[in-house]
Amino acid sequence: MTLIVIAASTFGQDKSVQNLLDTASKSIGQFVKNVPLNNSRLYIGDTTEYKNYLSEVFQQTIYTKYLIEIIQNSKLVDTSIWLDIELPTSILTEGYKETVDFNYVLKKFKLTDKKQIRYYRKFVNDFNSDFVSRKFYYMSRPVFDNSKEYAVVTISNSFEGGMLTLFKKNGDTWHKLGNINRWRY
Repeated sequence: MTLIVIAASTFGQDKSVQNLLDTASKSIGQFVKNVPLNNSRLYIGDTTEYKNYLSEVFQQTIYTKYLIEIIQNSKLVDTSIWLDIELPTSILTEGYKETVDFNYVLKKFKLTDKKQIRYYRKFVNDFNSDFVSRKFYYMSRPVFDNSKEYAVVTISNSFEGGMLTLFKKNGDTWHKLGNINRWRY
């Protein structure tokens, strides 16, 4: 249990991991649930299906070995609450029934420009106005292969479905190879 707490406190401070989080979060909306997904949709029996989907849809390949390592490592992923420093461009939410405090957004993004303040005030007010139709995303922390060259991030949303997205590291930069699975609600 102590290891999980230590991992949670240092997770967002690793530059490579932070670059991956920044890359993954660019593909989703700005409202993100403050509790990460747990990557429970990764199954060892689906390895061939993941490879085939990646190849057929995205014309990308990955060795089975890396997928197996990612799946095995997914059992240990940190699911402690997201910190603002880990997702600096996201507005962290409690969920459907909780409103977002505009002062939190004002402080987090250090808004001073009147045009930006108006934009974000409307953005937050629109989100807060109807909890039934709120759209926000869930995102897992990355799960890596043993070499830390490949990672999977699970992204889901409150209104459609989700995906398991595979990334490959090139230097300090992460590139999306494609989704290895998708689902709809």
